[in-house]
Amino acid sequence: MLKKYCPRPILPNLTRLVWDDHQLVRYLSLITQDTLVALKCLVEDEEELHIVLRCIETSSPHLRELTIEADELEMPSELDESAAHAITSLNYLTSLTYNNSNLSQGVVLDLSRNPRLSCISLGLGEWNQSAPLSPSWGGFPALAELALCFARDIDDFACAATFVHHLNGACLTDLRVHLLPPAHAGEFGQLMSALRNLARLQKCQISFGHSVLWGDVVLSGVALAPLHVLADMRIFWLQHAPITFEPDATRALARAWTHLESLEFDSSAQHHSHLRLDDLAIFAEHCPMLRILALQVAPITGDWCCDLGVRTSTSSLMCLALGKSVIDPLAATQVAAYLAKIFPVAFVRRYTWGDGSGAVAVIERVNVLKRALVPQGMASIAES
Repeated sequence: MLKKYCPRPILPNLTRLVWDDHQLVRYLSLITQDTLVALKCLVEDEEELHIVLRCIETSSPHLRELTIEADELEMPSELDESAAHAITSLNYLTSLTYNNSNLSQGVVLDLSRNPRLSCISLGLGEWNQSAPLSPSWGGFPALAELALCFARDIDDFACAATFVHHLNGACLTDLRVHLLPPAHAGEFGQLMSALRNLARLQKCQISFGHSVLWGDVVLSGVALAPLHVLADMRIFWLQHAPITFEPDATRALARAWTHLESLEFDSSAQHHSHLRLDDLAIFAEHCPMLRILALQVAPITGDWCCDLGVRTSTSSLMCLALGKSVIDPLAATQVAAYLAKIFPVAFVRRYTWGDGSGAVAVIERVNVLKRALVPQGMASIAES
């Protein structure tokens, strides 16, 4: 009825639209038009998805950015053809985010040949994981940002390495990979080897689901060695994967990534340590741009002593997050003196989930003692 009395678009000059109420999707045709270049919408069932796709196909041929949020929708195969026709008809598309992105192999192949597509979020499963091996694969030549999420029906994540290996990669600077399958050290190594070919990569986030069981497997810091050639790396996160660095591996990583701004290792295991407290000085020496450092250090006993030979640093690290690292209260003074030397402006944090007040009190004391040891001007920077 509204269409009858309002045949023209309500907002004739609209270029960007966020439609976050799925109950209003049926009225989307009143708003979408050929001036629209960015659309973000929420759908909850197949009918709503059909409406969105139909509006896109008929009214918004110049759309560049498309985000469809469909948390509750399982993408059935009968929608594949419809999705393909609507999405691949967008010749100007540069960004596609479909958080329930069970796109068919045909859609993925069409998108892989799009010369403008620079940002995409993809879900990989048995329905499309072999796309990179197809003769029709285009490699996503303009892709700068890529988010990959792997479905639970994949029994290994070797296909992650295959997908990355077959990317054009010439423009890729931002990569996020979320893995749910069983984890194996060998397949992790394959993924690292594939990543080394992404010469312009600056931000890399690799995360494993909480349900991934590593068993007794502990990755060595040497496993990241293939990535040392990525000299432009700014941000690197590895979540829920047990990895431990020996001093030589720590030094090799820090020397390779001198432009590093954020380095985070998040382990789901409470008692896992990534490296020794003593080795943090390596980052202070070789990574002058580092602002955030998150990891767990080996337990610090009461007789731990600060290395008197460690150099005083001008590091501008702002946040040192120590996970659930264990620090004996008797070592607080020595730890504070050490951190005041290598990270003078950093504020020290610790996860507190499930811990008593004792662990928190130790970190608070370290911060108080540390502030007293650094020049007043630098201490005020840390507090801010």
